[in-house]
Amino acid sequence: MARVLVLSFSNNDAAERVVRLLDQIQGKEYIRSNEFGELGVVLASTVNIEALVARPTAWCRHRFVRGQPWKKTEKFGWYIHDVEGCKRPAAAVVKDFMKNMLIASGNNLLQELRVSWQTKEEDALDLENTNPATSEVLHPQETTQATETETQGDVDEETNNTG
Repeated sequence: MARVLVLSFSNNDAAERVVRLLDQIQGKEYIRSNEFGELGVVLASTVNIEALVARPTAWCRHRFVRGQPWKKTEKFGWYIHDVEGCKRPAAAVVKDFMKNMLIASGNNLLQELRVSWQTKEEDALDLENTNPATSEVLHPQETTQATETETQGDVDEETNNTG
């Protein structure tokens, strides 16, 4: 069994910052303490815990037969196959748990948010590697050379204007 923690934020920017920080932290072998510190500050100052929901991880392996008993569990509120030796929810409930939760409550904005961040990061990289005079995309080595050439050109113009 797993758990789903539902948090609500009164500030959209804070919610997006928490998601961004968690995305950056998860999957790393080494995590800097300041990453945890920032996450903790944002969470402590902006979050409201709305729910902690049990999420089933094992499902009924029986073939569905109309008329077999299913009942709602008192503790978790799941409909389980009520036969001896099973007592598990249907496979669709387990496999589509989050999708089923979201159907009742609205759209999940997480994927769209992550795509927009990736697009912004790619745009920022493109801007860093673009020569503003020609709008030509440069490779990192060419960027350094172009900057040095432009600086030398500025020096030559100043020399010509004063002489």
